[in-house]
Amino acid sequence: MKRIISSILVLTLFLSLTFSVSASTDEHIVSGKSLDCDWNLNTDTGELTVSGNGRMWDCVIDNEGNDQPDWYEYNNLIKTVTILEGVTSIGDLSFKNCKNLKKVVIPNSVKVIGIGAFSNCFELSKVVFDTKNSNLEYICFSAFSGCSKLKKTSFPEKLVSVGDYAFHGCGFTDIVLPDSLKTIGDSAFALCNLTEVYIPKNITLIGASSFIGKKVKRFTVDKNNKYYSDFDGNLYNKAHTKLLQYAYGKQEKTFNFPKSIKIIGEYAFSEDKNLRKINIPVSVKRIDYNAFYMCKAQLNYLGTAKRFAKIKQYERMVNLSLEFKRAGKNNTLRINETDGLKLSSNLYTKDNPTSFKSSNSKIVRVSKNGRVRALKKGTAKITVIRNGAKSALKVTVK
Repeated sequence: MKRIISSILVLTLFLSLTFSVSASTDEHIVSGKSLDCDWNLNTDTGELTVSGNGRMWDCVIDNEGNDQPDWYEYNNLIKTVTILEGVTSIGDLSFKNCKNLKKVVIPNSVKVIGIGAFSNCFELSKVVFDTKNSNLEYICFSAFSGCSKLKKTSFPEKLVSVGDYAFHGCGFTDIVLPDSLKTIGDSAFALCNLTEVYIPKNITLIGASSFIGKKVKRFTVDKNNKYYSDFDGNLYNKAHTKLLQYAYGKQEKTFNFPKSIKIIGEYAFSEDKNLRKINIPVSVKRIDYNAFYMCKAQLNYLGTAKRFAKIKQYERMVNLSLEFKRAGKNNTLRINETDGLKLSSNLYTKDNPTSFKSSNSKIVRVSKNGRVRALKKGTAKITVIRNGAKSALKVTVK
């Protein structure tokens, strides 16, 4: 029994030291404690100040809304957040959904901005750093995602990593990334309003769809970068063997890869609306996940069906124009491995059937389970129908 009582006392003491709220003699001031830090909120002006020496509490919000920050009930009153010198990290989810927050001041002592710390702060338009003296190194997952009015900020010169979705959906039209930066996570700056992107020399990792956006007209990579390069304004690895991101804002109608290309990266052309034709050369060995997701261009493979079937694919391809070099039994292709060119390999089942139809069965014949055979010279279209959705495969037999 003594051990149980002792455990309860320790737990009570821990909770009192991590999170507590108290009322001030000033009726407009509410204050409390968050791990190593103290906070107070002026409910009249909407300014929340965090002070102390060390970390703020990291919140882990479950489906029932538990473990909210102490100031959560005042979220709608917060207009300005000022973190004072001495605080070393801004806790996970600390200011998420503060819908009236407009300005954040971050001191030199902060090294980490936590997961989702300011996500969905739709009115946030100003984040203040001392770029030269700030010790900020890590901006974590989704830290500022959804802050659509955040159109400009200066990144600290010691910044090392920008996490996945960190600035997803922000209003940036221009950014200057510091030379200290080494990693940029998946979708870190996706769906911003950037028109040009400069990749500094020390970047070692760029995640999938990091800069996906319809306004980007050009990528430029520092010539001293050892891992990445630009070619014709698009983003590639250093050897130009992998396309990471096509610049959507170029307004081109036809796209041709460099001769060195082997891999088409994740989301490389995803949701592009301008291109009308993409020529895929025989040098391509792999097509990564969602490379052409919702891309409206006609995909034209420049090799044979047999050769295309050997490409390692993670993509449901649509609107593909495929060419058989000659008729004969060796030129057969299972559409259920390709969806004009890639449906999932187990797509055809009794419970979820897919139908296939050839526009000219004298040229190209397709069986009920999707096996295609070229019979004679000519062109035919294979229509694939599943759950009412259609995709088409154009087949030319020479």
